[in-house]
This record gives sequence, structure tokens and C-alpha cells, in this order.
Amino acid sequence: MFGRKGGLLAGSVFRRIWRKARKAVLDEHEYSSPVGKRVYDLRHTCLMTCATPA
Repeated sequence: MFGRKGGLLAGSVFRRIWRKARKAVLDEHEYSSPVGKRVYDLRHTCLMTCATPA
């Protein structure tokens, strides 16, 4: 992701935006849980869910 001046966004910017997005869409219980706390967690969760037999 690129910033206004064309440079890469700092990790702190991603974390701040991610935290705000989670707060906006999750209820308090979900927000305070560790699920999806980091963007990388979603990737890991998806891979684990897809790899788990039904």
C-alpha cells in the first residue's frame, strides 16, 4: 500500500487502521478477543479453516 506521497505505508499506519476497522464492525466481546487482532491472523485463520475437513 502506498501513501499520499507514493512511499510505502508504515506498519504503524496499517495497525492503526486495522484497529479502527475492527472496532467499527465487531461487538465488544469480539473486539477484545485475539481473533483477527493482526491482519496476518486472518490469513492464518483462513488457511486453517480451509485445510480442516468438514
